[in-house]
Amino acid sequence: MGEDRPVGSSEPVGKALRGALLPVAAGVLPTFLVGALAVQIRGDLDFAESGLGLLSAVFFLGAAVSSVGLGRVSERVGAVLALRVGAFGTAAILLAVAVLGRSYVVLLGLLTVAGVANALIQPAANLYLARAIPASRLGFAFGVKQSAIPAGILLGGLAVPAIGLTVGWRWAFVAAAVFAVAAALALPAAQPLAAPLAVPTHWRPRPTPRARSPWPSPSGAPSPQPRPGCSVPSWSARASRRD
Repeated sequence: MGEDRPVGSSEPVGKALRGALLPVAAGVLPTFLVGALAVQIRGDLDFAESGLGLLSAVFFLGAAVSSVGLGRVSERVGAVLALRVGAFGTAAILLAVAVLGRSYVVLLGLLTVAGVANALIQPAANLYLARAIPASRLGFAFGVKQSAIPAGILLGGLAVPAIGLTVGWRWAFVAAAVFAVAAALALPAAQPLAAPLAVPTHWRPRPTPRARSPWPSPSGAPSPQPRPGCSVPSWSARASRRD
């Protein structure tokens, strides 16, 4: 189902990492932008300082509540499709904040939905990397993926002097929406798969040698191994009668 299918050959690790890194960074931008631009947003919407903490709380509450269910959705529809839907959804929410965020209540609802979109992106990114990166480099790959979250904080901080203090905080959300769309479009058309481990064609498993009994037969020759389920005394008695 979806677009989670093999592409026939393994893609470079860097390209596969980019496919997960950009959507993850985009997914956390809504809450980090709100935190970085809090002074400008509060001056426009006029809400208390405690309301800023609630905005961050509902984002992570929406993510926590929906993560398990959306992780199953990612497995069902495929990692690539889930990442693309999550990134496009985040872009739509960022645009909605810029255009429709005229009250604190609306902003509260949009941040909650943004948390749900992030909950779709995070497990999908993990699934994407687990299938695209060789097992020997998964530790490095997941480390790079986790670095996307502080990268989102970095982008939110840079948005303050670059956009928020020059043309206004709403344009910072528009720029973030453009970034989220770019992250969705940068995903491959199909799930890249890690190359399987090469096994030499001439390799053959060695036959397992038959174990011998430690008790010699009456004739002096080593006795055969007793059959499973046969007790040693009864087996020894039958071996003696055969000899």
